Amino acid sequence: MSASANKLYCDDASFNTEEGWRQIVDPVVQATCSKESLFVAISITNKCISTESWSRPSIEDVLSNLRYASQIQATAYGDQRI
Repeated sequence: MSASANKLYCDDASFNTEEGWRQIVDPVVQATCSKESLFVAISITNKCISTESWSRPSIEDVLSNLRYASQIQATAYGDQRI
């Protein structure tokens, strides 16, 4: 998918609303991830696609957030699926 097509897709389905991210996130991921873990991953993803370069996270921040999401998922045992 081209960058402009991807931008259009993200504009139509926003990570900022539950309805929007449900359109973007794969249904298998939605069914197998805890809601809290998914929200952490969505939050860092949303920051990564910011149009303002200064507001994008560093790779260290991305890794830290993804590790945190993984820890949440490991402790949730999938009990809080969305």
